[in-house]
Amino acid sequence: MPCNFTHAHYAEILRAARKRGYQIKPLREHACCDSHVLFVRHDVDWTVEPALRMAEFEHKLDHQTSYFIRVHAPAYNPFSFKNYLALNQILDMGHEVALQFECLDVAHLSGEDPGKILRREIQVLESILGQKIQGIAAHRGFSGFDNDRFEFKPSEYGLQYEARRASAGSAFISDSMKRWPRTNGQCFCKTLEQESLPPRIFLLIHPDFWYEKSYYAYERVV
Repeated sequence: MPCNFTHAHYAEILRAARKRGYQIKPLREHACCDSHVLFVRHDVDWTVEPALRMAEFEHKLDHQTSYFIRVHAPAYNPFSFKNYLALNQILDMGHEVALQFECLDVAHLSGEDPGKILRREIQVLESILGQKIQGIAAHRGFSGFDNDRFEFKPSEYGLQYEARRASAGSAFISDSMKRWPRTNGQCFCKTLEQESLPPRIFLLIHPDFWYEKSYYAYERVV
């Protein structure tokens, strides 16, 4: 199959990783696995519906991964009826739901302390899910503020990890803007064809880019 952003090709990527000896894991397990692990993270930037479809697809393949949700997203409300149900469905399938934090963006607009904002972001998502979250990841939007620059200790916020630090020292690959910038524009499947591979790979996928039959075909969630 040619490289594209269909769910079918995504399944080929996961099969190729398993064939090379990799286990597929969510980020919440980053501390317990030493080698031959592909940690899969999904950043839900624009809409929840494609994330639910991808979570359902992964569930059929018997894989659990991580989904990072924004609470300040202008395009979706995680507490809306449809998204609330979708997030709980993702949890029920065994996937991890975590937070994409944007405390520096909000602090610039409001003048508030970014640490206090981050605590509220965590509390909001936990109230939506009805359970504690284990990890967070910085959202990199187009505001000019890189939330990665916010320095903190995850344990001080009741967290087990922050995604960038969890992936330090490991290979990091992303489908950012559908360009695969960390693999010279080549699909991750080409990386998996290389003779020598790193023992731990963190793969960032944006579900908004991926589709089953058509990029414009959205299925109903409820």
